[in-house]
Amino acid sequence: MVGVRQQALQEFHEIPAWFYETPVKELARVAGGPMLIHLKGARSPALFVSALLHGNEWTGLLALREWLKGLTPRNRPLPRDLILFVGNVEAAAINERRLADGPDFNRIWREPPPAVAPLVHRILDLMRGNPPFAAIDIHNNTGKNPAYACVSQWEHRHLHLALLFGRLVVFSEQPTTTFAYTSSEFCPAVTLECGLSGEPAGVARAVEYLDACAHLSAFPTHPVLPQDIEGYRTMARISVLDGVSFAFGEAACPNPDSIVFRSDLDSLNFRELPVGTAIGFASTLDGITVHDKDGAPVDCLSLREGQIVTTRPLVPAMLSVSPIAVRYDCLGYVMERLEVPR
Repeated sequence: MVGVRQQALQEFHEIPAWFYETPVKELARVAGGPMLIHLKGARSPALFVSALLHGNEWTGLLALREWLKGLTPRNRPLPRDLILFVGNVEAAAINERRLADGPDFNRIWREPPPAVAPLVHRILDLMRGNPPFAAIDIHNNTGKNPAYACVSQWEHRHLHLALLFGRLVVFSEQPTTTFAYTSSEFCPAVTLECGLSGEPAGVARAVEYLDACAHLSAFPTHPVLPQDIEGYRTMARISVLDGVSFAFGEAACPNPDSIVFRSDLDSLNFRELPVGTAIGFASTLDGITVHDKDGAPVDCLSLREGQIVTTRPLVPAMLSVSPIAVRYDCLGYVMERLEVPR
């Protein structure tokens, strides 16, 4: 990423007049870069909310606008101090996850590249010096998934924060470079996966969640009960190696040597798949990797008469049929059931 322009952080201590009405694709031009907005409320410490870390995932910003506008007409004060981080506005201008030559804003929080290092250090220093009440990172999926929350700490405060969104919770130990993973060192933190970008149901659910979190005075001290949660752990990550040709659906693949995944691959997300479930076709599995959080290979796929099939019962999540998402991130994850901590 040599030569990538530095992302200058724009800081505000009130909501800019143009914040609500500026089209998402125009934010980079109007704001001048990623934004950090500090707002005073009735209670401290602040609730930290991040949105648009991926430029094609708009639900977080749309939900923040709707929630904050809903407070204004009735002159309702913010129930808690609020810090908003609106991230990759330049990628949002082209409705892409990230710029082709720029960093992924949800993979920069350990060893940030020079273009975003000042921004990252400013935010982490702020959180370290004044730990937030909670950190919420709002995302979307590129494939069909139910709405769910991810946590990086399988601990009761983090789980209580997640359960405000719903009983489906995923313990994600990788990658360790995400905003929520790093934030979890300072406060309870959660990533919300709100379905496809901009869908009204996902926006409405995020608005309701933000309001609930802002009104929460403290986290419950009692443990999460097993019957209140449907928990999973991401045990492996499925990736396609760089340079390997792949497509979704046979009609979309003119190259006979390509890996061809089924066109409805994302319909398998959060389903219990039995042994022998076919997910595509290939002449070899050399172009597909399945690794756990430590980089060790996980045996869960094999070839059977040219079909890629599962070799163990598994539950996938975030399987995507977007070639760009697969190239920039991964094909999806393999999960296993997880009980609440003792």
